[in-house]
Amino acid sequence: MLTICNLLLFLNLQMVVSPLPVYVKEHFHANTLIVSLFTTVFALSAIATRLFSAKALEKGKRNTILFLGLAIMLLSTAGYLWSGTIALLLLMRILFGIGFGMGSTTLPTMASGIIPTRRLGEGMGYFGLSTSIALSLGPVIGSTLLDYSGFSSLVYATMIVIVVIFPLVYPLSRRVPSPRAVVPSDFTAVPSKRKFPRSLLMPSLLNLLMSVTYGGLLGFLNLFGKEVHLANISLFFLFNAVAVVIIRPISGKIYDRKGHVALLIPAALFLIVGIWLLSISSSTGSLALAPYSMV
Repeated sequence: MLTICNLLLFLNLQMVVSPLPVYVKEHFHANTLIVSLFTTVFALSAIATRLFSAKALEKGKRNTILFLGLAIMLLSTAGYLWSGTIALLLLMRILFGIGFGMGSTTLPTMASGIIPTRRLGEGMGYFGLSTSIALSLGPVIGSTLLDYSGFSSLVYATMIVIVVIFPLVYPLSRRVPSPRAVVPSDFTAVPSKRKFPRSLLMPSLLNLLMSVTYGGLLGFLNLFGKEVHLANISLFFLFNAVAVVIIRPISGKIYDRKGHVALLIPAALFLIVGIWLLSISSSTGSLALAPYSMV
């Protein structure tokens, strides 16, 4: 159930991340710099909020952080409909980032608290499928809604996704015990300490570099498709979803048995190849190959 809730949380995010730059560019006639701000302000507000949320979780305020975050996400998403200027829309993205930072810190923390330590890699691998599937399917759903039904329909759909989370997560908030670890970044359990452990510096740096790469790709893939005249560019995310479902469980077991080195080096090489394949894609066939290397 936690995995389903996390899937819906990230689905709400990904349904907007990729289509929003297209909407901003076409509706407000914004330049590339302004378009990129919509990803930047969201990310910065989410990062800052995660630091605050982690400390609040340590103090036992898990449920407050979770439901307050979901409420902020819902209200800021509804605010998209009333944002007639770029400034107001940017403000809604900042508020959404705050709410998302709260929710996306709490759910993985709850999951890490119920997974046996000896199977943490495998367990978080299965839990992480929710993020990867949402990241893959969300842009497809969002782009389709934007193209065929308009921005308002997209907003209403994302609001429904958030609303569904409330009745699903409420019973869990009363039953799931307080987790043994705080999770300030996606699916990485961190011992509850006031100081940032030095051992996390390198994993955090690597995660930052990978996220910058994938974040830039997510935000501008639809615009890239228009530029190179690829009508089915959103199929990239669908192919990616299939690859994720296949690879994630396997990689979790490899991590538990052989450690992170067995995964990181080949993963980096495959990611390079995947990005290169995407950059030269000129048809749906070549587009299908890139996600299988990048996952």
